[in-house]
Amino acid sequence: MNKESKDALRASTRYLLVAVLVAVATTISSFVVLSQFLGLSDETTEPLDPTVRDGVYSTSLVRIIANPEIYAGKRVLFIAYLKTGFEEKGLYISADDANLLNTKQALWLGGLSEGVDWSKVSGNGYVMVVGTLQYAPDKTGYGHMGLWLAELTNIEEILPRHEMYERRLNESKFQNQSAQVNP
Repeated sequence: MNKESKDALRASTRYLLVAVLVAVATTISSFVVLSQFLGLSDETTEPLDPTVRDGVYSTSLVRIIANPEIYAGKRVLFIAYLKTGFEEKGLYISADDANLLNTKQALWLGGLSEGVDWSKVSGNGYVMVVGTLQYAPDKTGYGHMGLWLAELTNIEEILPRHEMYERRLNESKFQNQSAQVNP
């Protein structure tokens, strides 16, 4: 191989290396932007969930447990499995988690706001709940013996499954009627 061929090979190798480095940098920056959009980055400080009314974030218990620091101090609405009993008031992801007392995938249910009707919720079952998330990373835990990751306080609304579905049905009927009246 002559000198000119070696120089051409070195130059093309350098160009190829630069192209690979540019591709890697572009991929990394795209991943950072995408992870922030999906809520996977620690740099996100605001929930990406839509607000439903009066600054209440409609989200899931899974998202809250995965990112409690983002929802700390915020009003949230979500569906969870409520289990109450002796020294237990937990909002769990599922009935299985509740039966296994898996408090790492649950929130402690704190105090109700004035006027909230607790009598509608009897025993255990799925509920829709609106409240304010309390979470502090330096705190050892919440609830009985500090077993829960965070606590939902200032409960504004808690509805059992059947009432939750009735409300959604009535709201959709109202929206359909409004759309017909105001075309």
